[in-house]
Amino acid sequence: MIDAVADKIENPNFSITLTRVLQKRTSLDKIQKQIEFIAKSARDYRWKYEISISEPVRSNDKWIFKSIVFFTRIGSFTSSVIENQKACIEREVSERGASTSFMSNKWYVNNAEHEKQHIQIIEVKEKNQEEENKSKTIHPINVKKWEDLIVPEELLGENSDEKLREHDAWKNIYGVNPQIRVILSNIKRAQETNGESRNHAVLFGHAGCGKTSTMFALEKMFGQGSVLKLDATSTTKAGLEKLFFGELDEVPPLVFMEEAEKADPEALKIWLGALDDRGEIRKINYRTNQLRKIQVLFICSVNNKHLFDKMMGSDGTQAGAFSSRCVTQLYFPRPSTDVLKQILLKEIKDHGGKEEWIGPVIEMAETLKITDPRVVKSYLAGGDRLLDGTYQRDWIAIQQAQENFNK
Repeated sequence: MIDAVADKIENPNFSITLTRVLQKRTSLDKIQKQIEFIAKSARDYRWKYEISISEPVRSNDKWIFKSIVFFTRIGSFTSSVIENQKACIEREVSERGASTSFMSNKWYVNNAEHEKQHIQIIEVKEKNQEEENKSKTIHPINVKKWEDLIVPEELLGENSDEKLREHDAWKNIYGVNPQIRVILSNIKRAQETNGESRNHAVLFGHAGCGKTSTMFALEKMFGQGSVLKLDATSTTKAGLEKLFFGELDEVPPLVFMEEAEKADPEALKIWLGALDDRGEIRKINYRTNQLRKIQVLFICSVNNKHLFDKMMGSDGTQAGAFSSRCVTQLYFPRPSTDVLKQILLKEIKDHGGKEEWIGPVIEMAETLKITDPRVVKSYLAGGDRLLDGTYQRDWIAIQQAQENFNK
């Protein structure tokens, strides 16, 4: 017969060590609240706890926060009960520490070996994120210089509309020839002055009106190595600083950024000096103790011009620091009916269809008051149903239902 009394433990206790690694230091009061949130799950099992928090340690440009939670239960309990409750508490502490409240920097239930592995995992994740951001920033290997960017005069003269239609880079860009000529004139001016005279540009207007296509056409015209493309949503201040520290001499003459109004203002601040006439990034020069210049022509596209103008210090009465440096501000309008016909014709030639669909699609767009060329192109999906009007009736019914819903 087993002695049940001998199997019992008086006032059992155990401890759990928690570690969290952060890029920036935070207050110990905040850490205390986080550990309270994690440890209070023990109350469900009638365990008491005490929290001990160590001073954070700086290691490899990261802050390591460590806390030990001591759990105690008053009374006498069998070892099987204690082990079961201990396992439950450890599991819940681990789950709370890994909750979405702490984003990707979770609290890790660990011993010394686990801590080492945890820090290594974080470093691998950061490296992977850095590589991902780098892949979104297209940095050419064979970088061109200003002298390599030749703008043919025939694309700027009286008969340039015809020449643009014939040019391989521009033949599929419709309805924005005046804007194209202004951009090419700016590039020509910068090329002739070896980047000393640069008129930075912002292309604005509704989505689908040719802003991005124009930037792609410029890259096609001047070739690989002429353009540095930045992703507004993933370009960071740290990433740009690294680019300028290590690869400044290799930055190509043209810099493109789509949807610049979505960019991190702190990242854009690095560009302010580069966009000025002096063409230098003072923070970088201060750190390196060198006078280095970056004479690029910056071209960005925005869908929300109002938001772009407010970035970086505008009081609402004048453009912000970044917008004011984009002295060439080009509006890209909704395409006219003639331009829409050209767009639809190209879509049919590229992907199949019948030219006789174009007329009904144009009429349908006018009836539904649709001007976005991307939406208008989608109506070609109606095919031959466009010819007898059944496809149009479906869309009219959908629009009427939506209008009734909005009332």
